[in-house]
Amino acid sequence: MPATTSDTSDLIKERSTAHRPATVAPWAQAVSVLSEALGSQLVAHIAGVSPETVSRWASGKARNPNIESERKVRLAFRIFTELSSVEERHTIRAWFIGANPYLGEDSPAQALINDRDRAVLAAATEFQQGG
Repeated sequence: MPATTSDTSDLIKERSTAHRPATVAPWAQAVSVLSEALGSQLVAHIAGVSPETVSRWASGKARNPNIESERKVRLAFRIFTELSSVEERHTIRAWFIGANPYLGEDSPAQALINDRDRAVLAAATEFQQGG
């Protein structure tokens, strides 16, 4: 079922509302929230680092991720924030790790690793719309 103008406007508002917190959140806080929700293994996989590094980031013991790791984690945090408005944490985790028809059956996590950011954002939008 195609999205209505109202549905699209609501999603754009949610997306822009999630963008600011994902951008301004202190690094340790963003990593901590995401790790609690998705698990440090999955966050590490997305960021391309070890789970121990994720734990150090979350605790504030390590502050300077490389640019690519930070970009991927902040985008995952943004998507998590968006999906949290309509889904439970366990469902969001399942969405990140499951095969996704909008991503050629790759998981959103794998698509983020492969720098398919726009495709993952589009897949998140489809999921929010019931797809």
